[in-house]
Amino acid sequence: MTDEQIRALIVADGLIGLTFVPWFATDKEKATVDDLLRHVEHVCELGGALHIAFGSDFDGIDRHIVGLENPACYPGFAEALLRRYPEELVRGMLGRNAIRFLEKNLPK
Repeated sequence: MTDEQIRALIVADGLIGLTFVPWFATDKEKATVDDLLRHVEHVCELGGALHIAFGSDFDGIDRHIVGLENPACYPGFAEALLRRYPEELVRGMLGRNAIRFLEKNLPK
């Protein structure tokens, strides 16, 4: 996504899904958690911390980000986020942002 598209989603109170697909995180042969965290940082720099959500795609890809190979890796990923961001922001990124978005936009 371009910065303009990210900003438009933020203005629209949308949700920005960051996926664990390695070739979306980097063009290097092996993607790492740090590569994904660079995307998180960029969205945050644009003002989108409250709009981030994650999608694993664990069952739809045959290569994985090193350190995010399966659901058992989520606690380590959460710790990496907590080293960089306040707990409340991390809770949002790990689920609350998506829940808020869905509650607002799905029919009652």
